[in-house]
Amino acid sequence: CFVEEKLGPKFVDSRSPPFDKSFEETSSLTPVFFILSPGVDPLK
Repeated sequence: CFVEEKLGPKFVDSRSPPFDKSFEETSSLTPVFFILSPGVDPLK
């Protein structure tokens, strides 16, 4: 994979985001956006 070769495996590995840390860093002035790819189930 081109991206893995040039940038490293951390850019292609799939992992769950740390929701607790994300929640701590958000507020009404600092929202969080989740960008999903087609076919991705956000509940998994």
